[in-house]
Amino acid sequence: MRMILNLIIASTNRPFYPILMNQWRRYMNIHPNVVSYFLVNDSSKFANSENTTTHKFENEFLYFNAPETGIPGIYEKTVKAMEVFSESEDIWGKIDFVIRTNLSSFYIWDRLVEYLHDTPRTGFAGGGINATPIPAYISGCGMILSKDVCKLLVDNFHHPLKYLVEDDRMIGYVIHDHSIPLVPIPRHNMPSQQMIERNLDTIAQDVPVDTFHVRTRCGTDEFRLRVGTQLYKKFVDHWYGDRFGNVVEKPLV
Repeated sequence: MRMILNLIIASTNRPFYPILMNQWRRYMNIHPNVVSYFLVNDSSKFANSENTTTHKFENEFLYFNAPETGIPGIYEKTVKAMEVFSESEDIWGKIDFVIRTNLSSFYIWDRLVEYLHDTPRTGFAGGGINATPIPAYISGCGMILSKDVCKLLVDNFHHPLKYLVEDDRMIGYVIHDHSIPLVPIPRHNMPSQQMIERNLDTIAQDVPVDTFHVRTRCGTDEFRLRVGTQLYKKFVDHWYGDRFGNVVEKPLV
């Protein structure tokens, strides 16, 4: 049975992010084959630490002593996390794949584990593929990588393009440079704001049976706060509430 390390890009710089984190925490580590962590850049967590302290764990959070930026911050904390975990035999020695995802993504773990059952454990890079601009790359909202591909990213941490392009495109450059083929994986995306509000109570039932990744992001920031957070809760309730009983929300650290 394949084991998965799930790395979730996270921050608190949008009002809906902490709410989504609480929903994630209801199910992120509930499957025996999945271990999940939020990746957060937050220098304030290191105010009383030695200057050499670069990262720390707090429950489901892996914090880095760095400012929260889009470029190059998301790429850097992604690759730093892979490096941190690769040095821990307790985790790295047991896992087969790494997911790099974000707060607005939702996963159906049983389907994911089943999909990965016969997936090659080396040279694998899969997800939703963006064909342009060239080279093609996997969407940053949900990429699945084998551990050897993660090692390539660690080896290219100081790639100069990381200061110029988004994290998923940067990862795409590294994968392309090493001639690793991209494997398309189905993803269910949300419809329009109007469609969501009209069908909010039943929308979780619309996920195709061959899909384990749902991108719940849709609309303006106001809509994401007002409705998007409800939407995510609907998915958690639908797919995990009945199976695991009373899943209780926990306060953020």
